[in-house]
Amino acid sequence: NTFDISIAPDGDDRNEGGAYVQDEIFLSEHFRWVVGGRVDKFSSIDDAVFSPGTTFMIKPAADQTFRVSFNRAFRAPSFINNHIDTTILEHVDLSGLAPLLPPPLRPLVTPPFVFPTRAVGSARLQEESMTAYEMGYTGVVRDRVNVTASVYWNHTKDGIYFTPVAAYTAANPPPAWPLPPPILTTLAQLTPPRILPARFTYLNLGTIRDKGVELGVDTSLNQYVNVFANYSYQWMPEVEDLPPGTTINDINWPSENRFNAGFDFSYSRFFGNLSVNYTDEAYWQDVLDVRFAGVTDAFTLVNAGVGVRWLDERIATSIKVTNLGNQEVQQHIFGDILKRSVVGEVRFGF
Repeated sequence: NTFDISIAPDGDDRNEGGAYVQDEIFLSEHFRWVVGGRVDKFSSIDDAVFSPGTTFMIKPAADQTFRVSFNRAFRAPSFINNHIDTTILEHVDLSGLAPLLPPPLRPLVTPPFVFPTRAVGSARLQEESMTAYEMGYTGVVRDRVNVTASVYWNHTKDGIYFTPVAAYTAANPPPAWPLPPPILTTLAQLTPPRILPARFTYLNLGTIRDKGVELGVDTSLNQYVNVFANYSYQWMPEVEDLPPGTTINDINWPSENRFNAGFDFSYSRFFGNLSVNYTDEAYWQDVLDVRFAGVTDAFTLVNAGVGVRWLDERIATSIKVTNLGNQEVQQHIFGDILKRSVVGEVRFGF
């Protein structure tokens, strides 16, 4: 791969290669074993990486499967992770300090203060690796109800995160700082602290342990209507071996609860669907520093669609509505506010 990226001027290429082998072994009518592995080598990391994977399946009946699986995967540092070298202009609102300042200094905090922050890559990054364990079941009940259930444990080691590693202080204020330097110490003592980052880089952050449960069911009520529901729960991540100065607030926390339910129908020329999706609150930190981190609110989306087939089903017209209730939904703390979306669609068959 070759690159010409203005914010990463110190690098221009990287090499990568890999090979894998996999086999599914039929031990008997009731037992199957999938085993495989791959080897990858990236020029951005020192050694080749071996990623094994295996799944053992037990089939007491043709429509019932229990499985136990193990696999390991990795993500090499990206070109930007290794080579970014640029300056970001950030701003901070200092207006809350006005009551604490003498009158001559108060006008200086009215506009947001703009300051430079360096973003520099790291050539010392290791690959981010994940080891995953899962036990699951897939089956058909009474010849019409599909049921799935699984429990999993994921161990992520050396996750790659964009992390502040230096801050402006009273001894080293940012360029054009308009206030007495000791004010920077006051900012750092606020709740939440207002720390002005001076430098970011990418770091490997310890080990993160995730675990969760996923359940699902879908069935046909009759020849016209199908219904489904699924639910997942993910426990709070556990962290180990974080570098000094970092905490669990330097990683993302997923939603604990997610739930989806709905139905779809097809009758004569008409078809449609309705679904309800609930997502619990989640914590996000992966945009700059703590001032841009935070928890998104839990949200519920109601989505629907309806359509009609024409000309012996060669043409289908439909209207699809996302967020039927027009709720203000933010899926990421630094993301867009999503409201109702209506899309018209025409499909032609030839």
